[in-house]
Amino acid sequence: MAAASLHLPLVCIASLRVEIMLTSLIYFFLLLATGNERWVATYKGCTKKAYCFPPSVSFTFPSQRKRRAAKCCNKNLCNRGTVKLPPMQNKPNGLLCPGCFSTHSKCKATETIKCHGEERYCVYYDMTVEQGDQLYKFAKRGCGTKLACLNKPLVRGIPGLFVEVWKSAQCISAPRLQKLT
Repeated sequence: MAAASLHLPLVCIASLRVEIMLTSLIYFFLLLATGNERWVATYKGCTKKAYCFPPSVSFTFPSQRKRRAAKCCNKNLCNRGTVKLPPMQNKPNGLLCPGCFSTHSKCKATETIKCHGEERYCVYYDMTVEQGDQLYKFAKRGCGTKLACLNKPLVRGIPGLFVEVWKSAQCISAPRLQKLT
């Protein structure tokens, strides 16, 4: 299990043009062929209101289940405490989406993904993640919850600590699994 965190509540300084406090608990549960691997990270800091993550989302991608919870607030020291993750939904809900993962800006479906719990949408993201001084580029397709549903580019996160740049994002309702008669 890998972990990264910054625990202190902060006071945002208006002269930095920072508009809101952000507390974001990000939880990734990766299901890999080599076994189960978990990555947990907590980020607290100041960012623009537009950079806030939605309160709770979950995704299923090839070889990866991902949950995220976030809390955004706009008063000094309001980012104390923790953020609760949504429970991991292990039962498929009968919906299917195309799945792929690539370290390039595009990926074509390589498999069919079974959606879980409230994941009722097929999502596609072309994104760059900046974590400290590291830069990761990738594209992925899979299932997502309503708040994971985006149809426009955007930026989310805490600049200098953790930022996601969503260059392309698409979302459609997931089709139901067809039963053979």
